[in-house]
Amino acid sequence: MLEDKYMLELYFTQIDTVNLTRGQISNAESRMGKELLAYTLKAFHGIGTLPPIDISESGKPFFADHSFEFNISHSHGRVVLALSDQPVGVDIEHSGRAIPELVRRRFFKDGEATVEDWTRFESYSKLSGEGIYSAVYPPVEKDVFFKSYTISDNYVVSVCTHTDSFPLKIVKIDL
Repeated sequence: MLEDKYMLELYFTQIDTVNLTRGQISNAESRMGKELLAYTLKAFHGIGTLPPIDISESGKPFFADHSFEFNISHSHGRVVLALSDQPVGVDIEHSGRAIPELVRRRFFKDGEATVEDWTRFESYSKLSGEGIYSAVYPPVEKDVFFKSYTISDNYVVSVCTHTDSFPLKIVKIDL
């Protein structure tokens, strides 16, 4: 692992969801997330076999050998991967998504929230491993940083880490 420089890479791919049911889309996105992870490890890090993945008590996936930290999110056929040498969380949503009033009241102090707010909250809950029902937002920790990106078809991607060093863009991978 890198000691002097923080490593954070962001990747994005898209799948064709035409003629798929909601359940089929979700299954395809999950498979594609794992394929994107395996592809980036091989193509950019020379790791030919995906390391075994374990699940924490809170449900956060991680590599059993702790070789890298990763987080995957998907929405409507778009799949995004954050790969790092430090804990990381990532979330993706369409910019036009309406945030339900119940969610806004429960998770945001003033009851107002944009899609960017929501993706930042989700990315933080994934970074912490707590999940949305346990995470406190905004974070009380001092070393939590966010960056949001807009990608194809107006999807918002937010990343949360413990450093303020972010890549300039998300790399699109066609699988």
